Amino acid sequence: MSIYYADLTSEEIADAARADAIVVLPAGCTEQQGPHLPVDVDSFLISTFVSEAARLAQQEGIRVYVLPTLPYGPAEEHMAFPGTISISAETHARIVGEILDSLVAHGFRRLVVAEGCGGHQLYHACLEARARARNQGKKVLVWRLAAGGEAWVPLVTEVFGERPLDFHAGEVATAIALYLRPEGVRQEKVAKPDQKFSGGNLTWFAGELSDSGGGGDPTRASAEAGQKLVEGIAQLYLGQLRAIAATPL
Repeated sequence: MSIYYADLTSEEIADAARADAIVVLPAGCTEQQGPHLPVDVDSFLISTFVSEAARLAQQEGIRVYVLPTLPYGPAEEHMAFPGTISISAETHARIVGEILDSLVAHGFRRLVVAEGCGGHQLYHACLEARARARNQGKKVLVWRLAAGGEAWVPLVTEVFGERPLDFHAGEVATAIALYLRPEGVRQEKVAKPDQKFSGGNLTWFAGELSDSGGGGDPTRASAEAGQKLVEGIAQLYLGQLRAIAATPL
């Protein structure tokens, strides 16, 4: 059976809920990705990662279904660059929360929000959705999987030989794009930006990173590196799905 929620009929979805299947919402965004990558990169990447992990999980007998990717999120830091579409954090959280509420209403008890953008913070939306379910007397677990983070560091360090200073639209996203959809990479535009600072804990706007709005060094990217990243990151998400399936309600 398909791993995609949208491919199922209403009856099949009811059966999946009764079987205690895991449902994953990929939370993507539409924002500038430098001069060389399409604006849907973050949505494309998180869809790819969770879909591959779900496919592998189903091979192990874990029922996982991937919802249609949410393509919009807070992206105010990128609004100086055309193509970015930004919604408020409050609107974003409300949309995600109401999606989770709908799933709870139909009997799902293991829900996952997989963030595809480092600027998104959906922990409280997940917590509040679980609280509403608890107040209805329903045993529901909700996980928030943040984008990237320290879990990726060993993998990206191994692939590139050192920890890259990839802040946005750098070698990681470019390598994966070269592997999965090279036609989407504007090769003539790939260049190392003159990065002004690495962000740290300062709230930042993309124009402060570099004139192109990107960080890192996309010139180091290759399709071979992209393949290793996709396979490794999918394994990280698979590990999360295994743990979610094994967690008692």
